[in-house]
Amino acid sequence: MIHMASEDLGLIAAAFIGAMVGVFAQKDIATRKQMTVFVCSGVAIGYYITPLVVDLYSIKPELSGAVGFILGAFGGGIMAAVYRAIGGLDLLELIKTRMGGRGPE
Repeated sequence: MIHMASEDLGLIAAAFIGAMVGVFAQKDIATRKQMTVFVCSGVAIGYYITPLVVDLYSIKPELSGAVGFILGAFGGGIMAAVYRAIGGLDLLELIKTRMGGRGPE
């Protein structure tokens, strides 16, 4: 059975609420599936990246909930932008060009 500290649960809650607030700022979300993916990615980013941000920017540990909220709100949007950028790439052509193959003429 998984045992989580109350700090972890608080951070997950902050990231979840931030992600839910972030949904309303996104005009691209049209379906429940898109909303679910947005919220899940926001929570994951909020939970896993908050300790890094708190440490990197020397933020007081008691403010980690606020950082989790902000990362949760923007995390889904960041993942959506990364997904669109990767989706727009022609990876096969990029690999061919990098490996010395001829590009499009």
